[in-house]
Amino acid sequence: ERDIYMYAQPQIHLTDFKAETPLDADYRNGILKLKVKFANETGKEIPFTVGYRLLNSKDEQIAQSSARASYGQTEVEFTPKTIKEPLQWTAETPDLYTLVISLKHTNGDVIEATSCKVGFRTVEIKDKQLMVNGKPILVKGVNYHEHNEHTGHYVPEDLMLKDFELWKRYNINTVRTCHYPQQERFYELCDQYGIYVIDEANIESHGMGYNLNVGGTLANNPLFMNSHADRTLNMYERDKNHPCIITWSLGNEAGNGVNFYVTYNTLKALDSRPIQYERAQLEWNTDIFCPMYHRPAQIEKYAQNPEMTRPLILCEYAHAMGNSLGNFQEYWNLIEKYPILQGGCIWDWVDQGFLEKDKDGNKYWAYGGDYGKIGTPSDGNFCINGMVYPDRTVKPQTEEMRKVYQNIKFINFDATKQTIDIRNDFSFTNLSKYDFSYTVTANGKNISKEDFKLVLSPNATQTIQLENLPSTEAGPIEYHVLFEAKIRNAEPFLPAGYVISHEQYSINPLEKA
Repeated sequence: ERDIYMYAQPQIHLTDFKAETPLDADYRNGILKLKVKFANETGKEIPFTVGYRLLNSKDEQIAQSSARASYGQTEVEFTPKTIKEPLQWTAETPDLYTLVISLKHTNGDVIEATSCKVGFRTVEIKDKQLMVNGKPILVKGVNYHEHNEHTGHYVPEDLMLKDFELWKRYNINTVRTCHYPQQERFYELCDQYGIYVIDEANIESHGMGYNLNVGGTLANNPLFMNSHADRTLNMYERDKNHPCIITWSLGNEAGNGVNFYVTYNTLKALDSRPIQYERAQLEWNTDIFCPMYHRPAQIEKYAQNPEMTRPLILCEYAHAMGNSLGNFQEYWNLIEKYPILQGGCIWDWVDQGFLEKDKDGNKYWAYGGDYGKIGTPSDGNFCINGMVYPDRTVKPQTEEMRKVYQNIKFINFDATKQTIDIRNDFSFTNLSKYDFSYTVTANGKNISKEDFKLVLSPNATQTIQLENLPSTEAGPIEYHVLFEAKIRNAEPFLPAGYVISHEQYSINPLEKA
């Protein structure tokens, strides 16, 4: 249920390429590693060259190389090139370069060329934490099924862009592609706008259970090894060049066993990015402990166990059905307390309902038993468990998520000393780019406002002295103070003046009559 396309290539053509763009050991310079595969199907010994150019955002060339292909040769692996202090790609700073790869006749005429966006970044697990460019990150994520209230699994680009807008506005930085890879355009948009991706292979055999005995889980049945391997490699080969992908996921709820041992080792031999798989639990074939629906007490127990060496990132949590996310802050109090806890992906993003009309023309969303004859088996409302409605209208829990996921925290307010601590939970962003203010209200009406600016490095905290706050004594007027951080210069999906973080505190108790 996706767009498809056909294309023609010349007889001398590109067949594949792999571009790796890690940082050096000091996380300062970039390294471009490129392997290009090609074919000559003319049956003739025709000389040609294989080359690349690397361009910055101004289309200025910053690196290039070429090599002459011998007859019968099918690939070229270029000498790694050091790029001095490139702009680094993260979800907070999605800086991209354009890689142009071409085959040319010896006279310089282009036979075939292609391009892709690349980003310089290193993803690794170090000191029990998932790191991007040498810095630990927090995964503020959602699970993302393809859904359109009109066309089901067919999602056009304009609807995808609406999701990206909401993700940016509601402080989401990570998407897990449950439980299959997304369409190709999705990854290009994640590269462009800055979304970390947990890319998941199209494998789920939950109905077969997890029993390792013969006839049990398909994960431990060698007859299905090729099926597991093919789906994993299809994902990897198509998506390998995207900087947004920080983790590979072997699948979902498909048991564990020999087939997942093979797919884990296969990906490890091909790529440096971490691999996760929930059903591996604490076995060796997952680099991240990624349970689903562990409760706060369970993740704290893990964090307090000194024998645990892998970061815990919940692949699914905070099931968003009905009036949900009531204890969401409890999770994040712990995640922000223990370095080994690094977040998770809410289940899930969008209600999977279909727009229908009743006999009077009133619109409603249908699901489950609304289709088929009476008695037709269904999961009822079990697919209505999203953070947003099918048309992407937000819910109360969407606002809860935005508040808990915000990256600027206003904490430790002291009305007597008139101070507030501001904590920068970004990993790569200085708070100097935002405008700050605090507004005092009296019985809900604004009576004063002060603006200020702040220079604060990632993961740092600073105490701010406030001015002219009302008395903290109990009285007939109830005073509150609202702190806000706003976008100063417009960013994609975020207009100037948009509030990205806020917190309200009471200044005094209300005197009882």
